[in-house]
Parts: sequence; C-alpha cells; structure tokens
Amino acid sequence: MAQFDLAQYDILDLILADAMPDEEKLNILESYFDAYNMLVTKEFGAELSEKDQDAMEELMKDPTVTTDIFMKFLTDRMPHMEAKIIYFTLEYKKMFILNVYKNKLDEYKGNTKADGYAAWEQIYKDAQADNWEEVTRLLEVLKSRYGEKSATA
Repeated sequence: MAQFDLAQYDILDLILADAMPDEEKLNILESYFDAYNMLVTKEFGAELSEKDQDAMEELMKDPTVTTDIFMKFLTDRMPHMEAKIIYFTLEYKKMFILNVYKNKLDEYKGNTKADGYAAWEQIYKDAQADNWEEVTRLLEVLKSRYGEKSATA
C-alpha cells in the first residue's frame, strides 16, 4: 500500500488512544503538532517572504489554529509546494507512529510475561511497509485479544 493511504487514518486510532483520558489525548496531539509545526517552519519557512514568515510565526502562536488552517496558509503562499507539503506531512506522521510502535515493541521485548510481542513486531513491520490496512486490522486484534489500551502507555 502507498504511504498516501496513511492520510485516511486518524493518528489517535493508530496509537490505540481511544481508551486514553481526553487530557492525555490532547497532550499527545499538542506534542505532535508542536513538533510538526516546528519542522514545517524549518523545512518550508525559507520559501516564504519575510512578511509571510512573520505571519506564519504569529499563526503558530495562536492555540485555536488547526492543521487545516496552517496548511491552507502555506499552500496559499506556495501553491507549487502543495504536493511537497502533503508528502512531508505524511512522512512526519509515519515517523511519529513508527516511533510509538518501536517504543511499544521495546517495552514488550523486555517483558517475557507479556503476550502480544509478535503482534507488535508485525504491526511495526507493516507500518514500515506502509501497509496501513493490515496495521489497523492487527491493532483491532490486539484490542480484542489482549485488551491493549494504547500504544503509548
């Protein structure tokens, strides 16, 4: 499956966050988007005029600004960059998810009493290969069979 398939999946679903308290979900999303915004600024900021760079910095300080608003800001100023920005966004999302899965895999590797190591190993491999349909299927199996609460816990 292509990496672009990743766009159709919610990041919270891919890390089994449905059982998390709302505050924890919010903290994860804030961390994710803070790092994302910093990376986007670093990657694409040089492409903007000084005036637009200042506007982008102000936009990023506003806690009510969503990713959609931020992306529209960038693509309105750099329409030729839309595909590059989308690719960058998916790469970052994949990197974040792989990091979560790797941490979970490491956690299971050190716990000989824990079931599910093989499943997490396969989830990690499928995510590396952009096989997101299989990743979501395996996550559902983990939730039902092992009672997995989240990939980050």
